[in-house]
Amino acid sequence: MVVFLYICKTKIMSKNLEKMAVEIQTFKTYFESKHRDIEVDIRIIKVKERDRVTLEELQELTLSTMYDINPEFSNIKNLQYRTRLRDFMMYLQSFCKIASDLGYGSSQISRFLGRTHASIINNTKAANNYIYSKWAHFILIYDTIKFKTNQNVGIIIENSTRQNISESANDVVRTKEKN
Repeated sequence: MVVFLYICKTKIMSKNLEKMAVEIQTFKTYFESKHRDIEVDIRIIKVKERDRVTLEELQELTLSTMYDINPEFSNIKNLQYRTRLRDFMMYLQSFCKIASDLGYGSSQISRFLGRTHASIINNTKAANNYIYSKWAHFILIYDTIKFKTNQNVGIIIENSTRQNISESANDVVRTKEKN
């Protein structure tokens, strides 16, 4: 019987790699000596994962959405633009809410936008209020930016050669036991 275990680790440091290799070999030796009919194959797959979208990328996604939904705003080149038009403010509020959800602090967002951190908190609360009240135009803006953000972030695998087993691990073990 053969059991495959895969360990996916993001951003493995070279110092930790040696330590992990020793721990894996210790586990493998112990496990195979305890269960003599099982061979263990453990692989470390290096994965580069982007933690989150940068504020610059989020601004570009927000502007792209703004140009698609409200082409009359095509003269606006960044979110530092000063206006109190409700439609523009909805894009700014969506930006603040999504940036906050991504883990950026109000001070980081305010420095990026050239505004006070209190205005960022206010914009985030306004976005939450729009979401709570299910304001259709805001939801369209917010969901579109959120969708583009999720499309923009992903996992980049350095070595993508691996098995694609779509059945559960229990089914594999049961099948191997029968043979």
